[in-house]
Amino acid sequence: MGLTLQEISLLVDAIKAHGEAQRAEIFTALPGEVVDFSEGVASVRPMITRPTRTASGAPASEPLPVLPGVRVMFPTAGGVYINFPIPKGTTGLIVFSTYSLQTWLASGRVSDPGDVRPHHPANAVFVPGLLPDTVKAPDDATELTIEGSPTFKLGKDATDRVALANVLQTYLDAIKATLTGGITAGSPPAFAVPYADPGTDIASAKVKVEP
Repeated sequence: MGLTLQEISLLVDAIKAHGEAQRAEIFTALPGEVVDFSEGVASVRPMITRPTRTASGAPASEPLPVLPGVRVMFPTAGGVYINFPIPKGTTGLIVFSTYSLQTWLASGRVSDPGDVRPHHPANAVFVPGLLPDTVKAPDDATELTIEGSPTFKLGKDATDRVALANVLQTYLDAIKATLTGGITAGSPPAFAVPYADPGTDIASAKVKVEP
């Protein structure tokens, strides 16, 4: 006995609903905001809600849960590493790997994924830098602009603080003026003070280099 038209219609609707439910569980990329960050791993809140439907079938949406244990991606290649602060509220792009990254992260070699759920929230990594239009980013491509109060180290064992050019020049000009003012033709040198003091620290508080 064949299916009636009504039964066929219900079956088609059920298949469509199942397909929609399956697609709703496959994630590719979403904007996110950092809730907390520690040692390269963050909890990240997705900033776009998930479309859903009410019991009556009307369109609706619901917030996605905060994703814990998300690896944060920093630029690195050729032995060069760039790390920067990731404070609460940092925005970026959450990318969901096709399969789990855990076995590869542990070995660094070609690995079986173990967890084969495709594009699952547990497979997320976070790439900081995606900003909403409400946040104005510097657009001058001729300068590297870094706001905040980090310390920059040029070299793995960098400990020497870089001299500040303007302060150093002021110091040298003061020394020159002291020496010049203490010399008179035909008389022995007579200096009012032994050294000129620029009144501030010459060394940068934020930039260090290797000797």
